[in-house]
Amino acid sequence: MHNAQYRVPLNAVRYLCRNVYRRPWYPHLVLAALILAGQRYDPVTIYSLVATLHSGLRGLFDSPLLAARLPNMGALTQAIDEALHLYLTEEISQPTRATRLQFYRRYQSVSRIEQRWLQSLPDDRRDSYRSWLLPPPNRLIHTPWLDFSTHERECKQRRKEETDALMPVYPELRSEAHLRWNWFSKFRQAYQHAPARTVNDSHPVEYEYADGTRRWHLRIWTAGMLMKDQPGLYDCRHQPPDTLCLLEVVGIIELPEHQQIDPNTALWFADILRHIDAPQSDAEAQAWRKSWGYVNSAFTTKHAELLASQYRQFVHAAQKTLQRPLLSIDALYSGLTFGLMAIDVFTTTGARLNEVMQISLSHECLVRLKMPAPDPISKNSSTPPIRYLLRTIPKGERKNQRHDYFIGTETKRLLARTAQMLAEHYRLEGDERLPSVPFYPLHRRAHRFGPAPYLFQLGNRHLSDQAIISCVRFLLHGMALRTTSGRIVTLRAHLLRHGFATHAVQVEKIPVDIVGA
Repeated sequence: MHNAQYRVPLNAVRYLCRNVYRRPWYPHLVLAALILAGQRYDPVTIYSLVATLHSGLRGLFDSPLLAARLPNMGALTQAIDEALHLYLTEEISQPTRATRLQFYRRYQSVSRIEQRWLQSLPDDRRDSYRSWLLPPPNRLIHTPWLDFSTHERECKQRRKEETDALMPVYPELRSEAHLRWNWFSKFRQAYQHAPARTVNDSHPVEYEYADGTRRWHLRIWTAGMLMKDQPGLYDCRHQPPDTLCLLEVVGIIELPEHQQIDPNTALWFADILRHIDAPQSDAEAQAWRKSWGYVNSAFTTKHAELLASQYRQFVHAAQKTLQRPLLSIDALYSGLTFGLMAIDVFTTTGARLNEVMQISLSHECLVRLKMPAPDPISKNSSTPPIRYLLRTIPKGERKNQRHDYFIGTETKRLLARTAQMLAEHYRLEGDERLPSVPFYPLHRRAHRFGPAPYLFQLGNRHLSDQAIISCVRFLLHGMALRTTSGRIVTLRAHLLRHGFATHAVQVEKIPVDIVGA
């Protein structure tokens, strides 16, 4: 299996090494991945099967009910049907019903593939591999708990409820995102033009910023000043350099009444910053996440200087001590800019998240078209209209055939604005181009895309899908969505895609067949 077309995809290898190594089922999943690769299964399928099987097997082996029955993988051969029965009937583990059904379906699929592969081997080699295969389950025993049709109907109903909750605020998403970005951009400009500060200053720089009817009292700290002012911060791991600058929002006065406003309520993202880096044992942070429907990783980017400083523990401790918001301005600006760009593309083109990740400033992706003149008679006298489009490879496209997504003037302007932000980040001069970076390596479709000047990049690294949706949630936090039954709905890329289609058909009255195409 030295031929490249038979190799296990790199993201699956990394997943096995990072998450499965030293687990009892590690050699079993390695063999399963090799068999799938040898049969030319798509790399996305191999990665998905490996990840799903690992998650389900971990739930079985970590369950107290099965701890005595499953000391190793050899014991699973005798207890596979009992273990799956407890798993499917929700007596062990905590995943959703969808996760349970998905695990069973994929476990059975891989088991069948392995059994066919085993039968294709010579008789004298079968016994040496048999113990490393996943034991096949008896489907007849589990049929009463495998109602996939009911589950699919429930999923469709759930998506409909979430889309219905989104539609009343759908037209406001872009406008609210623009308003928030514009405000923060002006806020950042005032910060950049604040009085000069030096690393030798022993006191923070204070200044005021007037914004409409509000006057902001702001204070610029360096990490060195904060540590001198609060000696307890020396205990934080990953100490930042003394020159790291952070902005404290000291106070806000509402004019003309001169009423004091709490900074922790004036900024729409203040509560995120207060809870984003709190440990999982923090009951207040967990209650806050639950109240908004966020999971622990809702704002995780795994990217330095995106939304928050890379010295997050230090900043969290300092903010907790000051009891006021402490902002990493450039990290916030980068995250909000990426969030605005993503929201615009989601809500104007209906693109999927992996298609948004493919956006680059290369000639292959960003295309300028001269359209035919609208009036053939006046063709020579009128200037042909210019249209711009993004070309990406959509989900389900087996060939590397790019599909067109026409974009409007506003989207084109946002592309330029995001590129300008990146030029500042990389300190590019003149005609220097954005660096070409590899596609996010842990993405399931990473094998299909080579290095390119991707728009969603920072620090010479391509942004993950999780990082992009985290930026979207950060920018639109506070726009609470609830279904008619009161269930909280969190923003996801696929939900925005459903909202785009529904809005196009019901509000803009675009024919269904055109929206489908």
